[in-house]
Amino acid sequence: FGHEQSQVVINAISEFAAEVGTEKWDWQPVAENTELKAKVKELAEAGMTEAYQISDKMVRKDAVVAVTEKAIAEILEANPEQDRKEVSELLHDLESDVVRSRILA
Repeated sequence: FGHEQSQVVINAISEFAAEVGTEKWDWQPVAENTELKAKVKELAEAGMTEAYQISDKMVRKDAVVAVTEKAIAEILEANPEQDRKEVSELLHDLESDVVRSRILA
């Protein structure tokens, strides 16, 4: 039943798009910076894993912040042109991976 109702909406959207005549985008995702991702992992994975062994939440948070700041500082020192936001996002992704691996272990 839900699928049939969704088709009505999808058809209406398709008709509207045909009527308006918008062109489809040739969208490509941004290429992943695998070199930077590997560097972030090398610098911070062990520290993040160790930080998540701490049971006290505030102490753990401080340890994660320390690992993050140290990794950002080292990467920016080696390459001042590097985008700090990109490094921070990769560190956040690494932290998420560490948390997930602990949950699944």
